[in-house]
Amino acid sequence: MDLFEFEPSSCEPSLQPRVKAVRFGDGYEQRQPGGLNHMLRRYSLEFSDRRADIDAIDEFLEAHGGVDAFRWLAPDTYREITVVCRQWAGPLKTNWRTLSCVFEEVPA
Repeated sequence: MDLFEFEPSSCEPSLQPRVKAVRFGDGYEQRQPGGLNHMLRRYSLEFSDRRADIDAIDEFLEAHGGVDAFRWLAPDTYREITVVCRQWAGPLKTNWRTLSCVFEEVPA
């Protein structure tokens, strides 16, 4: 599995646990985890760098096509996780380029 080695300019992690809930008529609710790996993170990333570096990031993401997972060192936990990138925007066509994307943690 490939390793994504580029360092983002900004990184915003978020966590929305998957939870299954059943609501009862009297206002009560029963909740349980939505599977074994229900605590997976999402990362909103932005890269601002020279044209060649941003083009390399864009090529890496295109090669994985939103389907193939890859390894990445998460800056908030400093551990290597498996992610998939289904969405990215850019690069803007200037000498100094910007690319934004979303990494979603997936079970390894």
